[in-house]
Amino acid sequence: MSPIILTKTKTEKHPLSVNVTQAVEDRRWDNHLDSFDLEAWFAATLTHVPQVFQETEVSILWSNDAHVRALNHHYRQKNTPTNVLSFPVPKALFTEGAAVVYLGDIILSFETIDSEAIRDRKPFAHHVMHLCVHGFLHLLGFDHETDNDASAMEAVEIRALQQFNVSNPYI
Repeated sequence: MSPIILTKTKTEKHPLSVNVTQAVEDRRWDNHLDSFDLEAWFAATLTHVPQVFQETEVSILWSNDAHVRALNHHYRQKNTPTNVLSFPVPKALFTEGAAVVYLGDIILSFETIDSEAIRDRKPFAHHVMHLCVHGFLHLLGFDHETDNDASAMEAVEIRALQQFNVSNPYI
């Protein structure tokens, strides 16, 4: 199925600008998208990382388990759906001095995120915000392969989410 809706937005609310291009592949996201301020979430995240980019761009695909499972299987050899996948642009492809730095793509699965939010008794929007911030940090080069890396990544997530009165997702 090809994406149905395409939007491009830019925020001027924050000193660090984030352009977000969105595509909706699964219509179940439609009732939620207006309440998501992706640019603000990502710009807030940038204030907590050592970053040299003034203006960045990311793409978001609002998808589902079937598509995410296929991507997870193809790229990570895991034949299961997951809540979020990030595909960062290799740093070697960044153009020095470019006005806008394209960081990569984030893909989110509706069913997995919805079931996790219900299971963990979290507001759906808060869980989506956490996973968008998490995916964005992957685009910035963060990972959670070691305990130290995971702690560093989680600390940034927690601080960014606190700016929107979202509680620590790890407790």
